[in-house]
Amino acid sequence: MADVGYVLAGKWGREAFSFMYASFMISITGAGLIPIAIAFNTLTEHATCTVAWVVIAAVGTFIFASVQTLNKISIIGTVGFVSIITAILVVTIGVGVQDRPSPAPQTGPWDKDIHAFKSASFWDGVSAISTVICEHSLPLRLLTNVFLVGYCGTPAFFGVISEMKDPRQYNKSLFTCQSIVISVYLTIGIVVYYFCGQYLGNPALGSAGPLLKKVSYGIALPGLFASVIIYCHSASKLIFVRLLR
Repeated sequence: MADVGYVLAGKWGREAFSFMYASFMISITGAGLIPIAIAFNTLTEHATCTVAWVVIAAVGTFIFASVQTLNKISIIGTVGFVSIITAILVVTIGVGVQDRPSPAPQTGPWDKDIHAFKSASFWDGVSAISTVICEHSLPLRLLTNVFLVGYCGTPAFFGVISEMKDPRQYNKSLFTCQSIVISVYLTIGIVVYYFCGQYLGNPALGSAGPLLKKVSYGIALPGLFASVIIYCHSASKLIFVRLLR
């Protein structure tokens, strides 16, 4: 990313992009520790305080993010991808086969209150757009704390091309990845929103009830770790290269 800044604006661009990239990745790493703590709280029924789980998550992230090359980190990414997709499918199937989502009234009539379009103020619109890009919206809230920050992983792609055996395959991998991500976001998000409506849980892994919530978080835990490990590794590598040469 620093090289992109250099191409666009010379030395000043390189320094600005380096600072923004590192700050961005470090911030996402910090934010990613929270869903890991939520997962531990869910699985252990709050056996200890959330701060303790955050510390455990930070230590584990530090250890694995210290692996030197993305070649080895990719193994972690593969495991994380499989666990995240599996967890999401568990929730999706769960809300599809049950009578009503867990947060909804369990007796009597209930209204999903589904809307494809709703009127909103300017600031509500800005907030909705921002959350779709950066975290979640109502129809896509299934991805909250799972696919940690929707499209914000794209800055890490530049670190991938530098270590590819054949960089000419970069565009193919980029388009393939984004096509899969967008397809999964839309398909899973729309399906779960259809079955849950306004009673979509937050985080949405709780929409299918307490038991499936534990199952899905247990399956998703490796993926949650994989996300922050990759973000932390990317920021660390940039700082290592720029400051320590």
